[in-house]
Amino acid sequence: MGLNREGYGQEGCDSLHPLDEELNIPPELYSLELRRRVAEEAAKNSFDDVVETISKTTGAKVHKRQAEELVQRSAQDFDTFYE
Repeated sequence: MGLNREGYGQEGCDSLHPLDEELNIPPELYSLELRRRVAEEAAKNSFDDVVETISKTTGAKVHKRQAEELVQRSAQDFDTFYE
């Protein structure tokens, strides 16, 4: 799963993708929707099952460690969100 977009770069510098902010594209490898799905699956299943389900339903390759990290980061704002 990939996204084709215009980018500008220079050796030794990070590339700039002007529409990323406007489209709300996260700077991470995984989209917001994929991160949401991983978190929802992790609430119901083991991480081994999460990885398998995500692969089957989206075609995305998320390794177990990355799934664990995505879930941990999604839980960081939980209390703030509900305040």
